[in-house]
Order: sequence, then structure tokens, then C-alpha cells
Amino acid sequence: MDSIPTNRRSSVEAIARQTRPSRKGHRLCLVPLLVAVGMAATPFAIAQTGNIVAWGGNIDGQSTVPAGLSSGVVAIAAGFDHSLAVRGNGTVVAWGNNGVGQTNVPAGLSDAVSVAGGMLHSLALRRNGTAMAWGGNASGQTSVPAGLSGVVAIAAGDHHSLALRRNGTVVAWGDNNHGQRDVPAGLSGVVAIAAGGRHSLALKGDGSVVFWGDPAAAPPAPLSGMMAIAAGGTHSLALKKNGMVEAWGGNAFGQSTVPLGLSGVVAISAGYYHSLALRGNGSVAAWGDPDENKTNVPASLSSGVTAIAGGRGHNLALKGDRKAPSIRITGPKTSGNYPSSRKIAIKGQATDNAGLARWEYKLNNGKWKKGGNLSGKSRAWKKRIGKVKAGRNRAQVRAYDTSGLVSKVAKRNVRLSRPSGN
Repeated sequence: MDSIPTNRRSSVEAIARQTRPSRKGHRLCLVPLLVAVGMAATPFAIAQTGNIVAWGGNIDGQSTVPAGLSSGVVAIAAGFDHSLAVRGNGTVVAWGNNGVGQTNVPAGLSDAVSVAGGMLHSLALRRNGTAMAWGGNASGQTSVPAGLSGVVAIAAGDHHSLALRRNGTVVAWGDNNHGQRDVPAGLSGVVAIAAGGRHSLALKGDGSVVFWGDPAAAPPAPLSGMMAIAAGGTHSLALKKNGMVEAWGGNAFGQSTVPLGLSGVVAISAGYYHSLALRGNGSVAAWGDPDENKTNVPASLSSGVTAIAGGRGHNLALKGDRKAPSIRITGPKTSGNYPSSRKIAIKGQATDNAGLARWEYKLNNGKWKKGGNLSGKSRAWKKRIGKVKAGRNRAQVRAYDTSGLVSKVAKRNVRLSRPSGN
């Protein structure tokens, strides 16, 4: 793995300023973009909003996405049988199983940047570097240590919780029956964390992976050269800088048997007994326990996906919001001598990722009129409009794509002077 250049990033505090959410099963870990310097493409950032697609088990409504989340979502997490999402305005929405209040988002939480879901509890990371927790607390998993601050990442296991501090150290609380809370002494330089059923993982800046907790989930050999980690019920995943996935631990359902030929991966997520991978082309791969159809990836997720999260029997994917088309005016010149009765030729370029449909125009205070049909993803356009008047004229144009989204209005002021003799 390529190391983080010391002349650019000397601490996790610097790394934390350039992180993006990557959901690890029903636990969430922030994967620093700089750790992924060896990747061909790392196109996803928290600033990108999207809409949620859910599939798999739905007995508790965990796959029934609330209507208000059709756009504007920046982070997702899947708990055991519940789901979480962060909107662009920092508010959190939770749905699904609420047996012990794991979907009762605390009142006033409006500055979240990421979330994590455990078996019966939920976590949120706030912009000020503090963590909030709610839901089941039988093992102390929602009793956030007093004074915990400077947090840049959170992770939720079955009944324990982890936090990564800005200084590269890890704090753990909650269940410790298998040592999953016993952070190794002296552990530092951590850039990512993941919490499994009864085990914990930390990714260091040098690409090595540190494990603690249930020995049954321990890696068979030391791991290095990694750029992301994920922890499931009894298994774990690690992403190499070449886009290949390593898996170890429980494999009763094939969750640790990485599909042959899987490559170009940019993010990973471990459900309880299944695994997910997000390719650089925005498509999703799933393997492991097929119960509840959770490994049957919907056809709509063959592209455009920016984040993934796997729970016990369900999954979430975040698809980028459709962007509106764009249009610009390249002519005519902003001034010239024309008779006041003359039409002027306006021209420009329109673009859209999904496909263009048409463009419209208006001159001065007139009504919008059809300029012409458009097709493809990028198209030049031109039309003579008028009649212009001496002095200042304003031409405005807008474009529509095939789904009806409209661009921002492009404007051009053209000042015309009437030549002598007119």
C-alpha cells in the first residue's frame, strides 16, 4: 500500500478532513480517501447526495425506505434489523426494528456526519467530533465515555461500540465478553475502524490491520497493504489497494469466499453472514448467505452506487442524485451594430449525463419559447431570435433532460447600437 505523504498529511486530524463514509455491515467506518491513493478511481465523497435503495429482509420494515429519503442523503448504515440515514442538513432518519429504541433518534440531533448501527443500538458522529448513542444499553454500548471528543469515525458491533479519535487512537465501550473492547495497548496511527459481532478491527496508516476480540474471527496471518476494512458477524473483509478483496473468519454461508474475478473494488461492507463490494463503476457485488434474497442485487444497482451497507438480512445502497443538465451561451457577441428590427443568432452547448431532451429561450421580458429538440449527452444548439432593440437586450436559455429535470438558466446581455441610416 502507498503510504500517506508526510509532507501533506502528518496526522489523522489531517486525514479526517478528507474522509468519506464507507459502511461496514451493520457497522460504519470512515475510510480516508488518502489511504486509497493506489486506486484508479475514488469518486465518492460525503458531499455527494443520493437516494437509498434497500433489498432483502423486511419483517421489521428495515427495507421500507421512508418517502422523505428520495434524495439528499449523504450517509447510510444498516443495523441488525434497522436502518439509518444522514441527510445533507445533518438530521438522522432511522427505521425498522425499534424493540429497544434503536430507531428513536434523539431530539435535536441536527449536525450528524455519519451513523452506525449495531444489533440493538445506534450511533451518530457529530460535526463537533462528539458521538451520540441510543437504543439498547444492556452491555453499556450506548454509554458514550464521558469527555469523548475529537472523534472522526464510529463503528457499532453487536453490543459494543468503537470511536476513532483525531490523534489516531481508538476508544471502545460496551460488551467485552470476548475481549472486543480491549483495545491493544499502544495502538496508534489508526485511520479506520470496524466492529464485528464479537471482534474489532483497526486499519493503520501503514496499511496493516490490527485485530482484537473473539479468536475465532482472527485473521490467519498478518495483513498489510490494505486500504479499507469491514467486520461482519463472525467474518471480516479487507480491501487492497489494487481493488481486490481479502476475507477471513466464519464461512458457513460462503461469506468469506470472495467471488472469482471480483476486481476494481472501491468499498466493502460486511453483513452478518454475507458480504458486499462496491466496484469503481458504481455496481454492487454480493455473496454469502442467500436467505431473504439479500445477495440478489437489484438490477438498478448495476451503476451509479456511491455507498453500501449490509445488515443481518437486508442491505442498503446509496445512489447518486440525478444531476440537472447544464447549458451555456457562447454567442452572439455582447455588443454590436444591428438594425433594431434584426434578429440575433444565439448559440451554445448543453450537456447532461442521462440524455438531453430539448431547450427553450426567451428574449427580454417575453415568454419562454421552444428552441429545439436535443438528444445525446452533449449537443450544440443555435437559433435566430428577435426582434432585438437598440440598447440592452437579455437572452435567456434553459435545457431539459429526458426525465424532466431542468437546468439553471443561462443568460447573456447583448448591447446593440443602431447604425446611422436606420
